[in-house]
Amino acid sequence: IALVYHNSAYGKEPIRTLQELSEKHGFELVELPVDAPGQEQKSQWLFWTRYSKYLKPITISFDLIVVMLTALLVLPEAFHQFVVLLFLSFSWIIFSVITKFYQVYRFTKLIQIAQKALKQFAIFGLSVFAFNGLITDVSDNKQIGFYLTCVFVIIIISKYLVFYLLKVFRKYYKGNLRHIVIVGDDDLSNQFTQFVSTNIDYGYAFKK
Repeated sequence: IALVYHNSAYGKEPIRTLQELSEKHGFELVELPVDAPGQEQKSQWLFWTRYSKYLKPITISFDLIVVMLTALLVLPEAFHQFVVLLFLSFSWIIFSVITKFYQVYRFTKLIQIAQKALKQFAIFGLSVFAFNGLITDVSDNKQIGFYLTCVFVIIIISKYLVFYLLKVFRKYYKGNLRHIVIVGDDDLSNQFTQFVSTNIDYGYAFKK
């Protein structure tokens, strides 16, 4: 259970009661304070906007398969060595952490996904060209460019497709929902109620 509260004396009043109840009934209490004046709550609600816990590992695994399999199909034999494939996979993961490539939420804009993808592929592409200059030494850079293009197109299409299908799944089939309870009848709680009511594809099932 999460308590989103105004970070003030009166806002903290329910905390002790909820802590006692969590110890008694064995549920986890998450405290999410909102600083004055209370208009900025994006980070608090982002806490609950992640996809299914299985989706990110599946997505990462798929991307790594694309990175390695495309290398085996498109790049010369110098890139087929286990160490080279390991480098491609490892560098992809490291750069995805830096670019926050997999930090995509329910209300992430399509342009934001594109920006993350461009950063990811720019850094990954530079690392592949640098690695080729130091280790594999393939003279035809067009092959490497073609490899990066193929990886980019496959991954970005799959990412947008999953993002869109999840929105359809939430909106029309009521799946992948986050069940939330909105407590209160003030301006902030009413604003959030309106937000989740008018954005069905974000996948919030709520009670007030």
